[in-house]
Amino acid sequence: MKNKKKRLKIDYVLEFRRAVAHLILGIFVVFFVLNTEVLFTVYCLLIAIFIGTILCAIMRKKRIPILYWFLLKLERKKNLRLMPGKGAIFFCIGSLITLLLFPKNVALASIMILAIGDSFANIFGPLGRIRNVFHDRRKLEGAIIGFIGASFGAGLFVRPWIAILGALCAMLAELINLEEFHIDDNLLMPVIAGIIMTLLAGF
Repeated sequence: MKNKKKRLKIDYVLEFRRAVAHLILGIFVVFFVLNTEVLFTVYCLLIAIFIGTILCAIMRKKRIPILYWFLLKLERKKNLRLMPGKGAIFFCIGSLITLLLFPKNVALASIMILAIGDSFANIFGPLGRIRNVFHDRRKLEGAIIGFIGASFGAGLFVRPWIAILGALCAMLAELINLEEFHIDDNLLMPVIAGIIMTLLAGF
């Protein structure tokens, strides 16, 4: 029993670190877009994805000292073996797709929904008690807190009611165990939010 509790605590600390890193990365991307041109951000994301993919391939066979230390603190064991840095790479891809598909304000709102919603769900979800029938490892409280945080974040760039509905649809998608369908939530959440908010912006 003690070993199980210790393992759960270690797992939570890792997920907490990952969520904080996820949140910081999202806020950084939004800040970068706000202070540069969208096209410049797109080029920077392309470069980051390219370099990240190369480093990922290298890290599968060889440890790069400082980078490996960071990955040990932030990466799940499965990803550390199969695709080191997967979360950051897919976050950049999701942000890139969002910036290419949607108007600037909607793209920024969508990235905030991904950054805040997903992070808060992973930070507060394990502390919850209401079981999510669609995802064994997540609790409903995490999704609810994630939805509230994401709504506020998106509301900085779009009208509040549009932000709320965009965040709601994205967090409903987050409730599902997307890994079973080989879909990364870093790709799906901002795209769903972006589509919904773009459609609603016409009303």
